[in-house]
Order: sequence, then C-alpha cells, then structure tokens
Amino acid sequence: MSAELARALRASLSADAKARHDASEWLEQYKQSNRGGFMRALALELQNVERNQQIRQQAGLQLKNSLTGQHDNVRDEDIQNWMMISHEDREAIKQAIVGTLGTEQGTTSTAAQVIAAIALIEIPQNSWMDVVPNLLNMVGAAAASEAQKVAGLQAVGYITDDITKINPDLLTAHANTLLTTIMRLISEDPSAHVKKAAVATLNNSLEFCEQNFQNEVERNTIMSFICNATLQPEADVKVAAIQCLVRIVDLYYEQVHAYMREGLYPITIAAIQSDNMDAVKQGIEFWTTVADVEIELQDAADEARDRGETPEHTSKHYCQGALEQLLPNLLKSLAVQDEDDDEDEFTVSKAAAVCLASLSECCGDPVFNACVPFVEQNLANSDWRFRDASVLAFGNILRGPTQETVKAVTNQALLPLLGFAQDPSTIVQDSLAWMLGVICDLFPDIVLQPAVLPSVLGAMSQGLQSEPRVAVNVCHALCFLVEGAYMVALDNLGQHEEEVNTNALSSSLGQILPALFTTIDRDDVMESNLRSAAYEALAAGLQFSPSDCYNLVIQAIESVLSRLQSTVTMSVSSQDDMRQFAEVMSGLLSVLQTGIRRLGQQDLQMVAGSIVELLVQVLSSRQYDSSSVVEDALVTLDALVEGCQANFEPFVERVKPFVLEAIRQVQHGDTCFVAVGLAGDICRQLGEKCLPHCPDFMNELLQALMASEVDRKVKPAVLSAFNDVALAIGPNFGQFLGVVFNVLAQASQAAVDPEDDDEDTIEFLNELRTGLLEAYTGIVQAMAGESMQLTPALSEMGPQLQGLLNFMMQIAEREMSDEVVRLSCGMIGDLSQVFGKAIGPYLAPQYLQVLNGRAIASADEATRTMGKYMMHHAAKARA
Repeated sequence: MSAELARALRASLSADAKARHDASEWLEQYKQSNRGGFMRALALELQNVERNQQIRQQAGLQLKNSLTGQHDNVRDEDIQNWMMISHEDREAIKQAIVGTLGTEQGTTSTAAQVIAAIALIEIPQNSWMDVVPNLLNMVGAAAASEAQKVAGLQAVGYITDDITKINPDLLTAHANTLLTTIMRLISEDPSAHVKKAAVATLNNSLEFCEQNFQNEVERNTIMSFICNATLQPEADVKVAAIQCLVRIVDLYYEQVHAYMREGLYPITIAAIQSDNMDAVKQGIEFWTTVADVEIELQDAADEARDRGETPEHTSKHYCQGALEQLLPNLLKSLAVQDEDDDEDEFTVSKAAAVCLASLSECCGDPVFNACVPFVEQNLANSDWRFRDASVLAFGNILRGPTQETVKAVTNQALLPLLGFAQDPSTIVQDSLAWMLGVICDLFPDIVLQPAVLPSVLGAMSQGLQSEPRVAVNVCHALCFLVEGAYMVALDNLGQHEEEVNTNALSSSLGQILPALFTTIDRDDVMESNLRSAAYEALAAGLQFSPSDCYNLVIQAIESVLSRLQSTVTMSVSSQDDMRQFAEVMSGLLSVLQTGIRRLGQQDLQMVAGSIVELLVQVLSSRQYDSSSVVEDALVTLDALVEGCQANFEPFVERVKPFVLEAIRQVQHGDTCFVAVGLAGDICRQLGEKCLPHCPDFMNELLQALMASEVDRKVKPAVLSAFNDVALAIGPNFGQFLGVVFNVLAQASQAAVDPEDDDEDTIEFLNELRTGLLEAYTGIVQAMAGESMQLTPALSEMGPQLQGLLNFMMQIAEREMSDEVVRLSCGMIGDLSQVFGKAIGPYLAPQYLQVLNGRAIASADEATRTMGKYMMHHAAKARA
C-alpha cells in the first residue's frame, strides 16, 4: 500500500488533468474506506526521508486537509472524524509527524502545520496537553539541529496563534517557558535562521502572552530582547523583530508609552531610512499601525463623549509627535519604485502611500500642510518617480484634514494635475486615474463644474484607452463620478425628492456607456481585472442614471441581453474557459440586475419573458459547472421578481424547478442562501397567487433548515422565508403550522446562549434570533388577519406560547442587535393584542421593563415606536 500511496501522491502533482483526477479519486476512496490507516500512511510518507521532497510535502498537505475543514461549519465534523480514529492510530500519527521535524527541505515545515492542526483539535478536548512543552524542550536542547529548532519553533508559533483565537487560557501555563526559551535562542543561538524563527514564533505568541505583557518587569524584559533583536547584523532577524514591534503596538498600545521615545521611535525611523527594503516596509508599517490605532481610539472617544461618558482609553498622539521626521522620509519613500515593479507587489512606495493616508486621517491639517509643498515642487520633475510621488502624495492626504482647506487647494490643483493623463510614464497615468477616483468620491461638486468636467472626462477617455491598469482605475473613478453627479443633483432638489430628472452628466452618459462597452471588448480586457471593473462601472452608470437618460438604460439592456445570448451558447471545454465564462456571465448579469431595477413596469414586462428564458438556459446547462454563475442567475431572477411583482406569476412554473434544486444545494452555502431568499420573495410578491407553489417551497425550506451539513447563514434566511410565505397566503399557512412550530421550537433552543463569545458567533445568533422573530411575527399576523383577532388556527399556538415567551425573556438579558429588540417588542405587542388577557400572566413586568429600556435607548425611531406599541398592548393584557 505504501508504494501505491506514493504513486498516487506523485500522480496528484502531474501536469496531466486525468492523472490528477484519478489520483484524487483513489486518495478519497482510501480515506473513506479507512481514515485512520490512510492518515497514518500519509504521516509515514511525510516522515520517509528517502522519498522525493515533493511527494513528502504532498503527503503532509493531504494529511493537513484531512484534519482541517475549509469552512467553520464543518469544524465539528473534522473533530469527530479525528477523535473517532483509534487511539493507536492517532498516537502513531503524532509520533511520526513530530519525528519529521527537522528532516524537510525548504523554509516552511509541512509537519509543523500538521502538528498545529492536530493540536487545534486535541488541546480543546484536554488532550495532547504536553505538545507545547515537549516542542520547547526539543528546540531548547543542546543536541537539536538547526533544522529541528526552526521547524519546532514554527510548530509552536502555529499552535499558540491558533489556540489563542479559541481560548488563550488553554496554554497560559506554558507562557513563561515559551518566553524563556525564545529569548534565549534570540540572544544566544549562533544561527540566523533559528533567531529569525524564534522572533517569528514570538510574534505569533504575543497575544497568547498577554498576562506577561501586563506585568511591567516581564514586559520590560520582552521589549528589551525584541529591541536588541532589531540591532542584529542579520537582515532577516532585524526585519522579523520590527514585525514584532508592529504587532505589539497593535495589541498593547496602552503599554508601549515607556518605550516609544527612546526605543521604538528611533528604531523604526532608522529602519525607514535604511537600504533594506523589507526593513523599510516594516518601519513604515509600524507607523501605519500606530495611526490606525489612534484613529480608532479617537472615534471611540468621540462616540463616548456624544453619550456623555468619559472615554475608557485615549490616544497618546504618537503620530503627531513623529510627523516632523516621519513625513520627509515617507515622501521620499513614495519615489522608491521601478518601472518593472509588479503592479500587485506591495512595494515601499505603496507602503508609504498607505501610511500617508492613515497619518492624514489621524493628524489632519498638519499632514496636508506639510505635504502640499512637496506636491508643488515635484509636479514638473524630470524624474517620473517624483512626478508619480507628487500625485500619490496628493491623493493620499485628501481624507482627514479640514475639508474647506482641502477643497480650496483641490479646486486650484485639479486642472494642472489632469495634464498627467498624457504623461509618458504609464505608472504616473495610473496614479492620476486613481487620484481622480479619490477626488470624484470626496468632492464630486468640484469635478462637475462646467469649467472642469470636460477636461476630467477627456482625461478619463484617454485613460480608458491606456494600459489595463490605468483603465481599471478610470472605471473606478467613473463609478464615483456617476454616483456623485446623481447625489449632487438630488441634494439640490431637496430632501423630499427621490428621483433625479437630469444632472451634470446627462449630456455625457451617452458617450460614457458606449466607451465602457468598448472597453469590455478590448483584447487585453482580462489583464488587471479590467473586465470586472468595466462591468462595475456600467452597472453604476445605469444605477445612477437620471430620468432623461432612460433611453440609454433601455439600449444598454438590449446590448446586455444580446451579449448574454452569445455567452450562453459559448463552448466551455477547459478550466480557463470556465473562468472566463464565469467572469463574463457575472459581469453581464450584474449590469442586467441594475438595469432591471431601473426599468419601468411596462418596459420590464416586455422583456421579462426573454430574460427568464436566458436565465433558464444558464441554470439548465451543466457545462457551466460554476456555483457563482448559478448564484448570479438566481440574484438576477430575484431582481426580476421584485420588478415584476405579481406580474411574475406566469413565469413561476418555469423557474421553480431551478429554485428548488438550488435550495437543495445545502453544501453550497451561497447558492442555497440566495435560492432561499428568492423563494421567499416570489411568495411575497405573488401573495395568494403563490399558494399552489407553497407546498413545494415549504418542503425544501424545511429540509434545508434541518440538514446537518447546511451552512449556518442559511438558517436565518429560511426562518425569514417562513415570514414571507405566511404573510403571502394568510390563514392558508395553517396547513404548515404543526411542522413549522416544531422546527421553530428547536431553533429557539439553539438561539439563546452562544457556544463561543466571538463576534462572528454573536452576529450569527442575532441573525438567527431575527429570523425566528420574523417567522413568529409573520405567522401570528397571517393567522390573525388584518383585524388581529384570535382565530381557531391561532389557538393551536397556545402550547407554544410559553416556550416563545421564555425564549424572548432569555435573550432579553443577552447582547441583542437593534433589530432583535424591535422585533421582540413587536412580537409581544402582537401577542398581547391577539391573545389579550390570556397572555397577561406570562408577561413578567421585569422583562417588559428591560426590553422597553433597550427600545427607549435605541437611536432608531422605529424601535422606539415599537417599544411604545408593546407597552400599550401589554398593559391592556395585564390589566
């Protein structure tokens, strides 16, 4: 079996697609038939030093992929799969992987990644608790080789980084040993590779060592070692140490005050001034991070003061104090670039630009005033690098300073800057196009001036015909420009107007939209994501088109439909073809979605049938095996449903099989999520006309909700769809009450307390609670009718009433979104109105007070109103 496994691993790396496919099938069958044996065999292949390095690495990757899932919702399944393997196999796998450390070629250890994956599963189960101390003993042993130390340190770093995200307390007992071992290696080990690995591990462990950082003595020791590491002669060690400082100032801003003036400030300025480009970028990144932290602190302080509270933490204004030396170095760094730099590479120039933007937002006018002279002095510089630096500098200092000052300078500088549209350097042209996007976003009124707009449009027209990277930024700028023109015209009309009849671009949109279609047809449209950018600009042009450009919308939709017809019949025979098809289809459908929303009811009805047939062709063709294409088609259908409203009824039977099939795709979370929303929207728009289709929709929605492998974001969407169906068919929803109440009761139990208190889990719980409350609200209102009277069908809800109220009382004490508060108040009000005094004994006064207090404190008027509604009807029910 070992030889067969090695052959399969080698074939999985083959250039031949069939060989890769066959190997993948064989590996999957082996895993499914004997997971423990499969993983143990992979571990032995990774450990086998006589094997080719590529085969060993592939064995490690296969093993890691067998341990860790690709999505959060399959995490429990991965844990179960691993823990179900026999104890003997698990121990053999761990022993083989640990024994592999130090025997691999290359700088990154696959074995270290596998060890971390196993630890991430076992440590929270209170198993393999000695993995970190054992690894630290290994790397600290005098007999350990350089390769063992590096790989072992990587494993420790991966483990501490991963475990900290789950529960840092699981490993805090080893923090002192970890720090002692790492600092000894940094200061004493002769190998630069080991020192770099030790610093990198410390970087990964900084959050895990929070308790040590809160202790001044220990913090001083840690900072001393890191600062000394920045003075090491080895460039890699120096860069890794500065990376540590970046992470420290992000995590422990409040604790670094004692080290700024004498340590961190001179270290980072020296790094920016050095000849080591990696050190320069890290030095710049340090100050970008400081600025971002201080921006957050200032925003939080402003919000606290608005509430009449004293801010818990305040900015120390480190950036303000560093500007005098920092800005000249950053402006100089803007010019550190070459013509052959990869446009996707994060260069020193880009790092400096990002930092300058953060500093501008953080410090405001002092940054702007200090940079404007640099811009003026270098606009006509013979060196393109400094011309480009002047454009980059100007674009990055527009956010943050006093807007009156910025607008005055921008108004004066814009026309001269437009001359760079013809600059011999493509990079300068690119920066100009980007800068135009910033100005169009911030100051559309300046761009739309009659004396300025023709020159801006001329520069954009040139840019659309330039290199793809330039044309992409022009497309982005056009997105801001068309939106800005619409919003400026809307503001001029007054707050009660919702439609713009004409705006400053009305006479130009007829040239802009065809130019974008021409851009889409360029031979080099696949470079720099130009095609996607052009479609995005087209969609924006339609979305923000004024009424006097309505004919242009119709013409654009006709062009899109024609292109869609050609694309649907395109032959797809390779992965490259599939990617190109998906990109074209996504772009065309995004434009069509926007166009549908802009069409009047009569015009939309005329093309609805053609659109449905095109979308059915897309959804029914199996050669386009792309979930993204399916999602885009379903979203377009949804836009058509919203636009046609009840007039969509003749097309339901045609599209329903595809909607139902998409709901069944629970393993494809995005596809299922979109389809669930579409089913609900169809019912909501058709009203009682959807009744013949409801059994099919409800059956698939219930199956999706109960599927164990469903993506968790689908569940709230299904619950909200119940609301749509109930309100659409009213008392006819009674046929589904029994099964729906059962699943709602089960979902309510899961929506009270989170398994974890991380932000994602809290957000999901609020979404689940929102869906539950929407479902209950829709059912009550549907069964009660417009008169909100107790009906025989609603009487069936009696046994569930206590459980529903208990659920709402439980979540009232938890962290709740504003929407959950509003829906809870509405639910209590509805129940009180319908059930009257029968519900009174169940309404605990303290619960009502808590919920009403949250409603009163809300900034949302609708929530406050719903609180009053609740209290009014609850008072009657309790009287």
